[in-house]
Amino acid sequence: MRWFVLAAFFIASGGAANASVITSIPSGDVITMPVVGYQGAGPQTFGSPTVTWTAGSSSSVFGWVGGYGFGANGQWTNALTMAATDNLTTSMTFQFSSAVSEVGGFINYAPNNNYAPNNGNAPVISVYDSTHTLIESDTLNFLTGDGDNLGQFSGFSEATPISYFTLSGSFIGIADLTVSSSVPEPSTWAMLLLGFAGIGFTAYRRKSKPALMAA
Repeated sequence: MRWFVLAAFFIASGGAANASVITSIPSGDVITMPVVGYQGAGPQTFGSPTVTWTAGSSSSVFGWVGGYGFGANGQWTNALTMAATDNLTTSMTFQFSSAVSEVGGFINYAPNNNYAPNNGNAPVISVYDSTHTLIESDTLNFLTGDGDNLGQFSGFSEATPISYFTLSGSFIGIADLTVSSSVPEPSTWAMLLLGFAGIGFTAYRRKSKPALMAA
């Protein structure tokens, strides 16, 4: 019975300790970034639910379609409407008017030899709750090669409501910001309940076994 309970918990929790880092949000909504060609620190407000974008540098870009280079990871052309930082250390924030459970986007960055832990310039994405407490972060390390409009979808799925999403370091850029406020799938709840039922049954069987009598 114990193996069954562990299997149920493993499946219900996503099958891995780092299951909250995701590469897609199939049921999510893309919050369209307006084409405004803005350069500055913000704020810029858009979408529904409302999202407020800010950046740590006045040279960052938002709603940009003028092209943007990511060094060895290629470049984005006007086919993508994007927001991006302007150096190796700047961060940008997407603050949600209503908390979400999942957030991510199509991301690229400029590979650099000065990454953390040496200089703290690694491309990092993070999510925070309403008290500004870090829920989780992830350091990106993918390489796309030198081409147009390449990148990777990266994001998070969390049990704790996400109030805002940050990206920092390495000229990081994002397009197709995607969110979801969905609750866990019914199949996930079913597996959790099945696991708890198994735990209870195992405990009952142990309790009901007669104690061994000493000879």
